[in-house]
Formats: sequence, structure tokens, C-alpha cells
Amino acid sequence: MKPIQEYIAQLNEPKSFAITHHYNADADALGSTLGLRFFLEKLGHTVTLISPNKNPAYLSWLPGYNEIVVFDETSDEVKNILKDVDAIFCLDFNIFHRTKHLAKTLEEFAGTKILMDHHLQPDEDSFDYGISIPAKSSTAEMVYDFIQLCQKEDLLDKQIASCLYIGAVADTGGFKYSNTAPSTLEMAAALMRTGIDISRIQERTFNTRSEGDLRLLGYILKDNMQLFPEHNAALITIPQDIYKKYNIQSGGTEGLVNYPLSIGNIIFSTFIVEKDGEVKMSLRSQGSLDISNIARTYFNGGGHRNASGGKSDESLEKTIETFKEVLDKHKKEINLCYKELQQSV
Repeated sequence: MKPIQEYIAQLNEPKSFAITHHYNADADALGSTLGLRFFLEKLGHTVTLISPNKNPAYLSWLPGYNEIVVFDETSDEVKNILKDVDAIFCLDFNIFHRTKHLAKTLEEFAGTKILMDHHLQPDEDSFDYGISIPAKSSTAEMVYDFIQLCQKEDLLDKQIASCLYIGAVADTGGFKYSNTAPSTLEMAAALMRTGIDISRIQERTFNTRSEGDLRLLGYILKDNMQLFPEHNAALITIPQDIYKKYNIQSGGTEGLVNYPLSIGNIIFSTFIVEKDGEVKMSLRSQGSLDISNIARTYFNGGGHRNASGGKSDESLEKTIETFKEVLDKHKKEINLCYKELQQSV
């Protein structure tokens, strides 16, 4: 994989691009891809944005949301589109299988493949050009950096800024996670100078839960959150029948994994959900506790030090048993990280 800087010169001539992101998009995936789309269009290029599956409704306010082509709904259309594009920008994922059903189509694409991502262990052999910086707060910040590399900051407008801002806000927890760097806040300031309404952006993103979402939250906190204080850990699980009972839509469980971390002695939280015959999980931690290693070793996953994901080929019940065994194996490590946090400022 060549450095993405070496591709910039090719942007001087009009091209046709596709941009895609990981399966089950979040705010960073959609915000970064849409922000890049509008930037490339201002450079004179033709751009199509492709989502692997249906996008969450809470992000429907994003400009260009309704123009995104969804692979799971129109796979033939996507394949025809990709026959005519020069290159694909792959954002917010580091290996093709994270796009699920779209993966094979991406692997077979004959044009140039460009990676822009901030997850650990990128599959560099699958991409022609790219950049991968795990220390970056978000892929949205990396798109902003790319605009700077192109020396085109003057093209920033409210449309681009709104997309990149919400991506960074979501992946930094409102700029409170440890992945927030001075460069992140400098970017936020630059985006604000375009005149975006940051209060309204966050309201339209985070104040859109359905009644079912809130009732699910109440059910979880009351009846379905297990605490393991001796391990400084917590577990939330959602069986398939509960998903159906509360009519949870795409994005409806976003952020639930973070709630147990508000408990004083909990620094490791895991959310396991059973849906459509699959068992998936989100893991979150605080301090120096590296849960990407846990996700990668036991749950076919990976991600960032404090925010990772995984999946299980076992039943929900067996996966929960495995999780408890993992807690026992890593008890000393988790306890030590907790003590370090207690001693820090």
C-alpha cells in the first residue's frame, strides 16, 4: 500500500469515484464518507457513496443521506456503478470483510482502492494507496487532514463541516474520550468557523430516539445489566426476542455499551446482542485497559484500545459463558488498570 500522499496528484484531473464504509454505519462512517464526497465533488469529480446495508435513521439529517446507494437493497446497481469508476475510497474499516456482503465485490474491483482508516492492523495488501493512523480520533478527522494535505482548506463549507464534525463528536464521545488530541480540537474549531450550528447538529443526532429505544434502555438498566465488581466489569445482553419486542431499528442500540462505565468502579463494559441469527458484541474500556486484544483473541474482532467489537459463532448463552471465563483470565490486568485510574489525576 503506497502512502495516500502519492495519490493526491491524480486528483488534478476529473475522475469518477465511489466511497464506502463498514457494515452497520455509525456517525463517523457516514460523516467521513459524506464529507469526503462533497470535498471531491468540489474538486470537480463524480462521486457515488455506497453503504453496505441500510443506514441508521438517526443520521438521516446528514446532507446527501437520501442519495446513498445501499448494496443490500440494490446489489446489481452497485456492481454496475463500480464498472465505471476509477477508484474506491474505503473509509472507517481496515479489511474488506467488515463490509460483509459487499466484501466480495470490493475484492473483485479492478480499479484503484484507497484506504483511509484509524483501526489497528489494516490489511495493507488489499489496497493500492492509503493511510492508517490508529491514534487519530476518527476517520472524520483523517478526512479533514486529507483536505489539508491537498492544500484545499478554502473549500471547507457548512456541508462538509457538518459531516466531519458529527463524525468526530461521535467517535470521541463529545471530545471526552482519551483519543481526543489537540489536533482534534483544532479541527473542530476550524469546522465551527464555517458557521455550522454545533448545538443543532448534536440535537438532531442524539435527541432522536424512539419510544422503543428508551423503553429498551429502561429494561436493560433494570433487568438485564450484570455487574462483576470483583472484575471492575459489566455486561449487557439483548436476546433476539427482546430486539423484536421493542421494535429496535438500525442504530437504536448505539451507545448502550457506555452506560455501565458511568458506575464508579466499572472500567470494562461489554454489550452482546443476538440478532438475525448472529451474536455480536461491543466492548468499551477506560484507561490503559486494551480491549482490542481481548476482542481479537476471543471474539473474532478488534478495533481500538478502548473501543472494539467482535462476534461469536456460539449461541448467546455460550458466548456469555465465554465472556465470564475471559473476565477471570484477565482479572488481574483489569484490576491493575482500575487501580492506575484511581491513582491518576
